[in-house]
Amino acid sequence: MAQRGRPKSEPIEEIIKYTQVVKHSDGAVTTWYWDKSISTEGPVKTETKWPKGALDFEQVQEALPKTKRKYALDDGRIVGYARARALGVIK
Repeated sequence: MAQRGRPKSEPIEEIIKYTQVVKHSDGAVTTWYWDKSISTEGPVKTETKWPKGALDFEQVQEALPKTKRKYALDDGRIVGYARARALGVIK
């Protein structure tokens, strides 16, 4: 006679350590390292590798005209040209 009900299932093996690689449109590659034995909320560490010749924020800003640049204030905020001039950051 056939058994009734849900068939017995084998326990699911949970993956504890794994990596996730993300390739961005600008050529950067970000690798996320997960270890659930250390943290269940998020990745343990991340690494970003930029392509050769990639410009950082300061180099990009120097290439722009003054009116298109972004300016960093002492408290960490980033503002545009008009606001920076009103605050006296630039003259």
